[in-house]
Parts: sequence; C-alpha cells; structure tokens
Amino acid sequence: MEEFKVGDVVANTKTKWVGIVRIADDGHGETKTDADGNTYTKYLELYNPEKHINYHIAPSTKKEMEQSKGNSNNSVSGKYLGTVGNISIELAPAGFVVLSNKSGDTINIEKDKFKEMIKLLKTKNVISTENITEGILHLINEQSRSSDDLAKKYIFIDERFVAYNESYWQWEYDTDLIHAFLFLNESTGILRLQLVREHIKSGLGAGTQFEVLEQDIKVGNIKSPKLALIRGYLKKHGHDRTRAGQPFPKLWQNPNRDYEKQDLKLILMEQ
Repeated sequence: MEEFKVGDVVANTKTKWVGIVRIADDGHGETKTDADGNTYTKYLELYNPEKHINYHIAPSTKKEMEQSKGNSNNSVSGKYLGTVGNISIELAPAGFVVLSNKSGDTINIEKDKFKEMIKLLKTKNVISTENITEGILHLINEQSRSSDDLAKKYIFIDERFVAYNESYWQWEYDTDLIHAFLFLNESTGILRLQLVREHIKSGLGAGTQFEVLEQDIKVGNIKSPKLALIRGYLKKHGHDRTRAGQPFPKLWQNPNRDYEKQDLKLILMEQ
C-alpha cells in the first residue's frame, strides 16, 4: 500500500474527490484529507491531473494547490509554526491554520475566522496580545473539556466515563455532531451507550441545540462487551462519509489518556 505524507495531493478512487493529506496513516489504515476527512488509505493514490481529470476538487483545495505551485505537482507545503505542548501548528498556503494534537486529531480554521477567535480570547484576557500560540492551545483544551463536560451531563450514579467517539457534518454555518459516550457501571460492570446530537449554527439564528438519540442502551459488560451492537448503533446514527461529513471512526478516544485514539477493546481492557 502506498504511503503518503502530510501535504501530498491525493485522489480518492472511491469518492472521486481530490484532497490534501492533513494526517498521514499511522499504521491503522486511515489517512485524513481536507476533502474526505478520515478515509481508508487503500482508496488513495497520488493525484495525476490527466488520470483524474474528471475528479472533483473543492475551491479551497484548488486554491491551496495553486498557491503551492513550484513545490511539487503532488505536494502542498504549509509553513510549520512550531509546537506548543503536544499541539503541532501549521499555516497552510491557502490561509488555513492547521492544529494537530498527539492523538492525531486536527482542526482546520480559516485564517480570518481564527483571527476573530483570537480577538475574542483577548477580550476575555485569556491570552496576551503577542502570544498567539497560547490561544491555539486554549482552543484545543476547550474542545477536550467540552467532551468531558458533556459526558458529566449524562452520566448515571456509580458510572464512569470510559470511551468517546464522534461523527460530524459541517458546512458553512452549520455543524452537526453526534457524540457517543460509553459509560461503565462500577458496581455491576455493565456498559451503557449514550448517543447525543449537538447542532451548532453560527451567523443568523446562531445557537446550539442538543437532542438525546439513545440513552439506556446496555451493550454487555466489561468482561463481555457487545462490540457488534455498539457498531450497529454508531452506523445507525453516524453521518455518511462525504466531503462535509465523517462517520464514526474505528478508533475511539480514551478520556483517561488525554483522548488518545485507541481500539475500543484496548480501552476496555484497561478498566
């Protein structure tokens, strides 16, 4: 299987979209691109303008490719700004700030929107006027804390929050997140799955709405988890893999290890 590095321009032979690699395959068979999000590496190949002439290219991807002409026909290089803690910071050629944490998660923020966020943080005295990296770290930390805070809203007595997963759809001013929380009852050993939709709208009519999709789903116990049942519920409620959306990834996030991505079996074995 061909290996790709961050910045490579690739064609997805399944979705017929051209994208830029944001996170390279770490050995789990998935690569993240700006066009398709997390996708199977086996479906990707280096972009060839002649071979992939009928493939789709999003305006933002095309702009980034055009601004990187002279580097390589198949590579887009951004400006590496450095690392703050475990956060890697890169300014992409098209004016996107790309933030990556040690778990392999990325956040792509348009430079103008990013400036607005930093301005807001400054008004709250969260960061100094000069130190923009503190603001980046704050944004990442806020995202992690929001998952913890949301889990606390739905946890039952005697339960512990053991695993988290997320499917999303995002387009212009609308973001639709499907949160999957796995709780462990420490008294009985029973595992409970809860799914919550969070719809975020910015601009006109801005606001956030929550909807509980599944609440009291028993999915086995710590010694014998019903993994197929869990996968079934994730497939039922997750978004489809499109340019704007991503289904639930195969790897879950471990809240006890700073949301490190792991196989769910390994997470449960640690409990």
